[in-house]
Order: sequence, then C-alpha cells, then structure tokens
Amino acid sequence: MWGLIIILWLIPAFFIANRANKQGRSYFLFLIIGFLLGPILGSIILLMVGENKEKDKQNWMKKCYFCSNKIKLKTTVCNYCGANILQMDEGPEIGVRLPNNEFLVIESMELKQEPNENSKYIWNIEKDEIVKIIQINGDWSFVVRKNETGGWCKSSSLKEIKKGGKNTSIIKDNVDITYKNSWVCSNCQMVNHINNDVCSSCGKEFNPPL
Repeated sequence: MWGLIIILWLIPAFFIANRANKQGRSYFLFLIIGFLLGPILGSIILLMVGENKEKDKQNWMKKCYFCSNKIKLKTTVCNYCGANILQMDEGPEIGVRLPNNEFLVIESMELKQEPNENSKYIWNIEKDEIVKIIQINGDWSFVVRKNETGGWCKSSSLKEIKKGGKNTSIIKDNVDITYKNSWVCSNCQMVNHINNDVCSSCGKEFNPPL
C-alpha cells in the first residue's frame, strides 16, 4: 500500500524535474523538491526561479573574428585558424554606437591579429574592398570583409561610404555579434550588455549565433 502511494507521489515529481532540466535547472534538486513538497509547491517554486539564462549561454556560439568559423562563446583561441581572440572578447564599450555604414579601403594593407604594427599578420586586404567596422581601439578598427573574415587595420586607411541607413551586406543573417559581456545590435550597431534581451536603442530582440 505504502509503496503504491510513494510511486504515485513520485510521478509528478519526475515531471517537475524534467521541466526544470529543460529550463537549465538541476534535475535532482527539483526531483527532491517535488517529492518532499508536492507537485503544486514544486511547480510554484520552479515558476518563481524561472529559466536559467546563464546555462543557455554555455551553448551559445560566436564567429571567430578572424576566420568567421563558428566557435564556442567562451573560446579564447580559435581551433580553426589558431588566432588568439582573448583581446577581442571584451568588446567595445557598452552604450557606444558603432559606425552603421560600410567603409571603403583606400590602400592595400595587411590585417593584423591585434591593434598594433608589430602584431601577427592575418590577411591581405586590397584597395577598394568594402568592409564594416565592429570594434574600435584608438587609431585602429577591427573590420569584417564580405567573405566574413576580419582583422585590425589603421582607421586612417578607411573611407566611410554614407548610405543614410541600415546596410547589412557585410554582416549577414541579422545575427548579433556577441562578446563576453556585450553584443552589437545588427540593426542599429548599438553595443548592449549581454544580459539585455532587447537593444536599448531600437528595441530589436537579441539574436545570438547558435
């Protein structure tokens, strides 16, 4: 008799634990909560704590800033091109709006892995190529090309092409560039905190690369 009662009491606890696991919460913790406190209180507690967004971030992907291959968000060295991307992970300053227009390369040059002359060479970039800026560091800009590879170059080597509005021919698929603590809105180029679900400027929903 008691065995049957325990089994019937456990069944809803398993449902609560499964639901908790899907929301990024501990399966075994909510199994215990559901068993000890019952299905109603267990469901209320799960509803109150909500989804674990930090757990979701572990599965987020980003594009390597140098070769454009998809890598884990926490990766510091690209396992495709070997670039050290740690210095890029901090991202631009939150609340800053990056240039929304495309830029014309006015002289052929080398793209660098870091924003200085002595840094490792990554790619050659040709005169008259079209690029988009995704980060600025002093006199240097990190640019993305149409093939979605990128690197650092002197800002003085770029000339803005003013088109008077949104242009997404360089950054594709409306996916937001994601850094460790921030993301860049693909709609208006505003730099937002990573915990913001919508852009603080235009209200666009955060669309991380998955």
